[in-house]
This record gives sequence, C-alpha cells and structure tokens, in this order.
Amino acid sequence: MKPQTSLFSSICLLLPWLAWGQAGTDGSILGVVKDPAGAVVVNASVEIRNLETGMTRVAGTDAAGAFEVLALPRGPYRIHITAAGFSTWQLSNTALGVAEMKRVSPVLKIGSVQDTVEVVADAASVQTEKASVETAIEEKQIRDMPLNGRNPVELVTLAPGMRFLGRAGLSGETTAQGGGKREDQTGFSVDGLDANDSSTEKGIGIPNVDTIAQFSVQTANFTAENGRNPLQVGMVTKSGTNSWHGTLWQFHRNSAVDARNTFAATTPKLIRNQYGYSLGGPALKNRLFHFSSFEGTRIRQERNFNSPTIRAEMLEGDFGARRITDPLANNTQFPNNRIPVARFSTASRFFFPYILQPNSGVDRYRALAPVPNDASNFLTRIDYNLSASQRIYGRWVRLANDTGNPGYRPDVVMTPGLCMGTRLGAPVW
Repeated sequence: MKPQTSLFSSICLLLPWLAWGQAGTDGSILGVVKDPAGAVVVNASVEIRNLETGMTRVAGTDAAGAFEVLALPRGPYRIHITAAGFSTWQLSNTALGVAEMKRVSPVLKIGSVQDTVEVVADAASVQTEKASVETAIEEKQIRDMPLNGRNPVELVTLAPGMRFLGRAGLSGETTAQGGGKREDQTGFSVDGLDANDSSTEKGIGIPNVDTIAQFSVQTANFTAENGRNPLQVGMVTKSGTNSWHGTLWQFHRNSAVDARNTFAATTPKLIRNQYGYSLGGPALKNRLFHFSSFEGTRIRQERNFNSPTIRAEMLEGDFGARRITDPLANNTQFPNNRIPVARFSTASRFFFPYILQPNSGVDRYRALAPVPNDASNFLTRIDYNLSASQRIYGRWVRLANDTGNPGYRPDVVMTPGLCMGTRLGAPVW
C-alpha cells in the first residue's frame, strides 16, 4: 500500500483585542478589592505575574473596586495588589486553568504599602462566573494516568457521562461520546483551533500526550465560541518556560514470550517500539520560549490468516459430484464434468500456487503475513512576549503514518453460471 502521511500545522497570532489563536482557552483573573470594613477600594493597582514565563499584566480597580485581567494563558500566577494607605496584599501562587475565570477576594488592611499581607494559597471555590458544565483534566492526571496507546483524549472518561470510543484510520481519527449524543457530535479543538474532520466530525490532528498541558470537557451550557457541537473537548498545548524541562522515554513489546495462537502454525511476530522526547525552555528569559515533542511508533508484526478455501482438485476443474454446465454451449454438461483448463482465466491461474502452497492438501488458507506500521507525532511551539499587553505564538503539528496491508483473503465465493471460485484480492475465475 502506498504510504499515507497526514499533516496538520497552524501558526496563531494573539493580540489583546483580537484573540484568534486561543479563543476559548485563555482565562482571566477578576475580583473586587475591599477594606476590612467591606468598603470597596478605588484605584488600587493590580499586578498579575506568570510564575513560569514572567509575563506581567497591570490593571486598576474601577469605581466599584472591581478589576478583571483578560487573555491569560493557563499556568501559575502571583497576584500583587497595592493602594495608598493600605498594606500590600499578595497571593503568592494560584493556578489558572484552561478558559477559567478565577475570582479572588482581596481584603486590604490599613497600613503602609511597605507592609505585605501574603496569602500562601487560595481556598478552592465553586465556579460561579460561568454556567457551563465542564470537567478539567489537569497536567498531573495526563502525565500519571495509564493510557493504552498514549492518546490523551482517552481521559475524557474522567468526565461524568463521557466515554472514549477509540482511534481508527490512517489519519488517527479519534472519537468520544457522551450524554446520549451521537458519536459525531463532539467538537475537538487544540489551542482554540478546530480539530474536527469535516467529513466524519471525528477528532484529527491531536498532538501526543506529552504536549498536552490541560484540557477540558464541556457537556452543557458552554458559550458560543465553542461552536455548534453539543459536546466540547478542548486541549491546550504546553509552552516553554523560564526553566528547562524535558523527558526521554521508550516502551518496548516483544512476542518472544507470547503464546501461539490456536489457529496459527507459529507464533505471529510482534515487535512494538514507542519512543520519544519532550523539551521546553527559554531562548530569552521572560521573552522568548520554545517547546517541542516527538513520539515515534514502529510496529513489526504478522497477521494470522485462517480462511476456508478450495480443494486442490478444483484447480484442475474438478468440482466433484456437483454438476458443472457450460454457459457457452446451451448449459450442457462439461465432458467428464470438468471445466477445461483452457477456460481458466490467466489471471486466476497466476494465483493458484499461492492459494494452497502454505499447507497443501488442507481446504483452508493458513498464513502469517507481515503488516508493518510506522507512525510519528511531532509538535514544536514558539511563544514570544512582545510587551506587557501583547504576545504572539506559533505552533506546528505534524502527524505521519506509513503502513502496509497485504490483503490476504482467499475466501470461498460463488460465481453464478460457472463454478465455485476463490477470491484473492480481486481475481475470480
């Protein structure tokens, strides 16, 4: 079979007023700043800093003491709030998830700005800013949970009412279903970009598991930017940080200790190697970051074929007691009830040696045929903080699959008007 390669690439631009690239994946931090008596604090300075990349956003409170900082990528943040006549309020580390609207409730104590009230951790709270019903799958779950085949979408089963239906086809189409919806009604997205096959509505172009930082499963009441499908699976890829992080791994499976299949003459060969790496870090501290990941799969295996086929005498035109007639002679019976060899298709005669050769004398075709399969999944991403209010990123994903299918299926079929034949691929005599 001719190798088939699937390519998926995207370059995304993100500006504060035109969030094309990560629509629906960036989050926000908001709240109302108050004093100990419950009165709002006006014109307080709010500084939001990403602890991994150093990206800093500054905002001020309005007449109602409220603030909201938008277009924040997922990650850990420090919130630093100052106001004249009050001590500094600081939340040292709070995690912002995919498309999360995180509300905080700062209370500034009266004092000097040189004094700092530091909140070590914010208490877990119920999401009150959005009406959507969603489940967030965190990076630790993605990294620690066992995944057969290393497809991150399999973790949708952690969301109530959802199930993973598998991956199929050369392009790796992924299917998830839930809530009584059809299997073609799940919308997939990567970094806010649509990742659905337009013909089957299944997920395609899904990066390997080491590239996914977090994803969410939304099953009801989500907002319009998610699209038309009643179920949404949104993934966000990792980006580089101010620290270097990487992995190097390999999984190996071998048939050397496998039991023989009952219907196979020998144990089918299976050697499976899956390997890869991930690496991310800074090119320019606090400004330019790089992340890349590769996953390769090399499978060398044999397929067991055990199909009913014809008797050796049939290759000489002898079909036993069955009455064989000649449609070219008014359906009179062939002499000696045999089809002359001269009437056989030359194409069919070419395949005769292959039909019974593996186990001559047995009316079954039994064989082991090689079915190689090579796949690769590569992602590279660049993030650049242009300024305190602008950032840009580019991402490229390449998925390739090179496989062979021998198509060995010599099954018994009926050919009207002539005789019983054997199909090997296409020829029938």
